[in-house]
Amino acid sequence: NLDNSNFTDASLVKADLTRASFIQSNFSGADLTKVVGYRTKFNGAIFSKTRMTKSEFSLASFEGAEISNIDWSRSELGRVNFRAAQLTEVSFEYSNLSRANFNDARLTGVAFSGAYTFLTRFEDVDLRMTSELSQAQIDIACGNEKTQLPQGLAKPASWLCLE
Repeated sequence: NLDNSNFTDASLVKADLTRASFIQSNFSGADLTKVVGYRTKFNGAIFSKTRMTKSEFSLASFEGAEISNIDWSRSELGRVNFRAAQLTEVSFEYSNLSRANFNDARLTGVAFSGAYTFLTRFEDVDLRMTSELSQAQIDIACGNEKTQLPQGLAKPASWLCLE
């Protein structure tokens, strides 16, 4: 348990953080390149200018986290919980976001170029301030009547996750 810890400018390259808890911790300026964080808890944590490329955070939780100015490209983020998180200027280029949960998250300047969004949950999410999101990515994702899409994209006839 490393809750409420300060990792500002720390180098954790290739660290294994599996099942650890970093709730309300600060990772500003830290290097988490190629980190493994399976089922790790980062709820309410701060990530600003943190390097996170090629990382693996399957089933991790970033619920309510503040995430800004991050290159999270080419990463494994399947089933990650981003519920109610604030993501600003984040690149998910070529990352696996399958079954990730963005419900109630605020996304501004988030780039989805080449990201895999199978069953990614965007219920109650405004995606109008995101970029590089394609119709194909929306068609395999989940949303609801409150999901707002960028100009030029249309809601599917039926969202995949509607129960």
